Amino acid sequence: MGVKLKPINRTKTFDADIKFLCGAFSQKLLSIFSHNPEIILTTPAHRRQVWYAVLSAPNSSDDIPNIADAFQFSKSQALIESAYGTMPSFMFTILKRIGVKPQPRDWYNHLHQILNGKPDIGHSLINCNDLVSTVDVFAVLPPKLQCVNFARKFHKPARAKEFFEKFTHLCAIAKIENPKKYLELKINAGCDPSTIIQSVYHSIRFQPPALKPEDGLTFLSTVKELKNASRAFNNCLMDRVDQAFCNAHQHYILTHGDEEIVFSIQKLADNSWQFYEAEDKTCLFACGDIEEKMKSILLANGVSLVDRLSMLVA
Repeated sequence: MGVKLKPINRTKTFDADIKFLCGAFSQKLLSIFSHNPEIILTTPAHRRQVWYAVLSAPNSSDDIPNIADAFQFSKSQALIESAYGTMPSFMFTILKRIGVKPQPRDWYNHLHQILNGKPDIGHSLINCNDLVSTVDVFAVLPPKLQCVNFARKFHKPARAKEFFEKFTHLCAIAKIENPKKYLELKINAGCDPSTIIQSVYHSIRFQPPALKPEDGLTFLSTVKELKNASRAFNNCLMDRVDQAFCNAHQHYILTHGDEEIVFSIQKLADNSWQFYEAEDKTCLFACGDIEEKMKSILLANGVSLVDRLSMLVA
């Protein structure tokens, strides 16, 4: 069937060229085209990609004669459909766009699964700058979260795995009730991975306040509130987020008339609380009426006003 080509003398160099070109598929292709291996080298790259996809199918045939005829004379779409049972839209187009290099067998299976499970995604997928890595990332994403715009934010699957591990851990700390739904909403809103991680991180709540509610007194109860106060007062409150999380420090904003300060208390070894420091928006120590107001609140809550040794020598 077809035109018979003149047999050529196979040399080590010839086989090495095919191995270099076809990678892990080289031996299989050499066995298929044992009588005319030059076909492997003269076949266009996109057609070889179809061969790789067919050979990667879960139930790939071992009937060498029939495979050889099909690889030479069957249409690419028919080959894919015969191997996988379906021919999803855009699969052939994507195989034409990924170049010469063969991909791992799992990659072709993932591509078929993605396009077969989400028929409408192919149009967005073919416009990705790096089709290969995007498909790899898709394989890591749960089906409901397989979004092209989100997947293309990761350069490789390891980054996506790292993101999910970090996201899951932070959600447990932040006590997010439904992490999957939370993530789905963020992805649909167009948030990138770093924004999502920051969003969860900022929602982490600290232990309940040691001071009773008071007019003008605001407890900084979350990482976001601590960050906002750090910006407003231009200080290093965010450097103490770990102490706040383990309840070694608590931070408050006090408003009194036209004045506003941020002050901190620290927990001692006996679980009692001690005044730590207070600053206004000029990064100066609190003084005057607002200082007296703060001290009265602290004393009413049993917080010690004993100066720290480091403050005595400042």
